[in-house]
Order: sequence, then C-alpha cells, then structure tokens
Amino acid sequence: MTNFIDLIQSTADTFEALISSCPNVQEIETEDFGWSNRRFISSKFRLAHVERFEQPKFSVLHTVIFPHIMDPSPIFGFDIIASDTKATGLFFDLSPTILPGQEFSPRNYSEPRERPEWGSIFSDHWVACRPSFDEAQEISLNAGNTLTVYLNSLMNQTTPDVGEVIIAQNNYSLQQRQNEHTTRVILKILGPDRGKHFIENILFPVI
Repeated sequence: MTNFIDLIQSTADTFEALISSCPNVQEIETEDFGWSNRRFISSKFRLAHVERFEQPKFSVLHTVIFPHIMDPSPIFGFDIIASDTKATGLFFDLSPTILPGQEFSPRNYSEPRERPEWGSIFSDHWVACRPSFDEAQEISLNAGNTLTVYLNSLMNQTTPDVGEVIIAQNNYSLQQRQNEHTTRVILKILGPDRGKHFIENILFPVI
C-alpha cells in the first residue's frame, strides 16, 4: 500500500466487512446518488453508513454507526479526505451519548485540526489532523481495531433513558449538519433539493 487512495479503499473494505459480519445484519436499499453509500441495520446497531466518494485522484471515506436507542454506547465516527499523495483531513471519534467512548492513547500529530464551533458533540479524545501517510495508516489501523471492540460491545447493556439517547443521537446529526464544507460540496454536486435530502435523510438523519 503506497498511497492514500489505496489506504482509504482498504479501510473502507475493513469497515464494511466488520459491519457485515454483525448478527442479523441487513443492508438497507439506498438510492443512487452517484457514489457508493451502503447502509446497514443489525441487532447490534440501529444504523451504520459507509460512504465512499471516489474519483481517480481523490477519495473520501465517511463512516458512522448509531447504537440502538436503548443502548447508551457512544457513536462511532470516522472520516478521511485525501488525494493520492496528501490527506486534507482525518477525523475519528467515539462520540458520547450517555456512556463515554474508549480513551485513545495521547498522540501529537504533525498537523492537528482545530475543533469546529459545532464540535461539542465530540469526545475529549477526538482525533483530528492532516496526517502524514504513516500517521493515516496508524490511525486507520487503530480505528479498525477499535471498531471490532466497539461492535462486540454494542447492546451488552441497555438503559431506560431512551429519550436521553435519542436526544444525544439527534444532536450529533444536527451538529454535523452545521459542517459548512460538507454541506457546500454536497449541494454543489447534487443541487439544493437533492443535496438537502441526502444530508438530512442519508448522511445525518434524525429520529
């Protein structure tokens, strides 16, 4: 593996394989927006979405997993945006709902990214950087290992505070919609109506 495009494809393959191996998993039919959007439901999670936006020399991987509403576990999120030779951003977190996520080992990356104004949804252990290739490999491997543990942990405990979980999961989606860069790119590609539909119903839906 020698470039970011290959790394993104390999990471997406790993994520999809792990998600697809969950018990009672089913893939949800998703309309064609011009690139790969695979969504899944399972007895382990309420919704998983793996989005791959691929061009010859540019690629994006977006992955988010929402636990069931009776599960107080955090939300798994991973995003990487890169050309074949340079990543402009990599973001990885287990964003808390009622329970906090796994604490990652402290690490200072070469080009850290600042937390956006809407980023209060992320944990204190949020990974955000413009990584070197070696850093991107390390974080992607860590994310895959974390995802294995995370999926195994889902639905191992439940909470009667379903309303609190719904509020937290909806807040995650509503805050993510405030990402101006993502919104601008999607609206440019799909147009205002279809772009809004994609953002609100596929990318960051609310309950």
